[in-house]
Amino acid sequence: MAVLVPRVLLAVVFVISATAKLRDRAGGRRAVIDLGLPARWAGPLAVMVPVAELVSAGALLYPSSAPAGAVLAVVLLSSFTAVVVWNLMEGRRPSCHCFGGLSEGAVGWPSVARNALFATLAVSVLAGGQPIWLLVAVAVASAAGWLGPPAWRRWLERVGTSVDGFALPGADGAVWTLDDLVGRGRPVVLVFSTPHCGGCETMMPDVARWQQTEDARLTMAVVSGGPAAASVAKAEQYGLRRLLVDEQQTVFRSFGVTVTPTAVLVNPDRTVAAAPALGAGEIERLVEETLAAGTPAVGTLAPNPPASGIREPVTRRAAVQRFATGMGIVVLAPVLGTIAAACGSTVGAGGTGGATGTSLKRGRQLKVKGAWLCDQRYALCTSAACKPTPTNPSVSICHCFVQDGYSMAYGSCEARKPSGNRLSSSFSTQKLTSKSAIMTCPASVPWANCLDAPCEVDPKDPTRAICQCPVVETGPSVIFGGDCDTAACTSAIWSGAAPPGLAQFGQALQEVGGTAHFPRVCKS
Repeated sequence: MAVLVPRVLLAVVFVISATAKLRDRAGGRRAVIDLGLPARWAGPLAVMVPVAELVSAGALLYPSSAPAGAVLAVVLLSSFTAVVVWNLMEGRRPSCHCFGGLSEGAVGWPSVARNALFATLAVSVLAGGQPIWLLVAVAVASAAGWLGPPAWRRWLERVGTSVDGFALPGADGAVWTLDDLVGRGRPVVLVFSTPHCGGCETMMPDVARWQQTEDARLTMAVVSGGPAAASVAKAEQYGLRRLLVDEQQTVFRSFGVTVTPTAVLVNPDRTVAAAPALGAGEIERLVEETLAAGTPAVGTLAPNPPASGIREPVTRRAAVQRFATGMGIVVLAPVLGTIAAACGSTVGAGGTGGATGTSLKRGRQLKVKGAWLCDQRYALCTSAACKPTPTNPSVSICHCFVQDGYSMAYGSCEARKPSGNRLSSSFSTQKLTSKSAIMTCPASVPWANCLDAPCEVDPKDPTRAICQCPVVETGPSVIFGGDCDTAACTSAIWSGAAPPGLAQFGQALQEVGGTAHFPRVCKS
């Protein structure tokens, strides 16, 4: 029994992990690149890793082959752990895609503890269950390291609990309190940052834009944990309205914040509205959903479904449903794995490039009126706010999104093919929503033409790209932001929509079985 239990548990874990990975191999390829491994390894590893997990699981189920399966499990888990630790030491927290689409969260030290727990199960198989008490102690310590930090953070930031007050000096010389922020009667987003955080640096232009354009609907403040001088310089650099200096990180600790950037949403009644959002991508989704929902009712969650990283309390019924779903996956895993391996995954195809439906033909490239539609990784700069480079005002630095799917530009698909951290910017409607709008800005307003611009993946946040886009000084521009308020045209240098035009992109997507959904056009 001392050996049978870890064998079965480890086999179940690997079967679920492998099945989920095979059902989302595109996500697996992205994860390999996000974790900093060579791009040429992405395709092979997206298949080889889940296959190895299935081989290990199959071997663990039979007493005669269990030791070999346990050795393979230790090799896999040690490799995973080494890559995760390397990323954490580099200050990066990408998604490991360890359980395919079932786990999209960022890696952290709890990921290391989780792998240590599974490795302990494998070692117990090799050791024949002896010494049992030492193995149990290691397993308990690993489980505490895996489940303890997230549980503690959720306890500190549990939805509906009241937030302790604070008073912090601001970069503007004033003293800001929590009462000052919630007293405006709007939801409050506290963005926790540190002066030398690369991921924070990437999203500060977005924070400044939200503070300027969404101030009537949302109160956003940056809590900067670090030297006051560096924090004040950051506020001046990006034009931040509310930057609170928390040199000793006391407010960080009161909210359970251990990594940056992190955002916490607080209701006007000083209760926590959602669990912390970690990373630029989750913070953006938190802001978008808060704005879409309007001011939430006092003491309640916004009615929209939670974004990734925003967890609602788990009810008993939800727990039972999740358990039943997990058991269903275990029972059907061999069948699903075979089907996924033979036919490939179609999960998420309907959302690629702004297209809908399951008929989208993947992997095609198409030339329409001199422009190329390509299905590959690219930088999406639609609605990006940019800043001129200090040394060359004719070139702007734009903080864009890393996306996979169909996009369009004049460069050929081969010329735009991503290589390592380098990729190209192209046009797509992938991140446009019903809240977006097509707005024309005056000819006198400079804008950035990011089409075919060279970009690099932000080493601190693999979901974002930093692009160098030429600044266009003349001619009207079309942007996808500002909510039809032309005053926003001058709030930043915006990435504009240059040819290929909207009609070309829609026609090309239709050719591959998709549909481009464009937002409304602002009234002139």
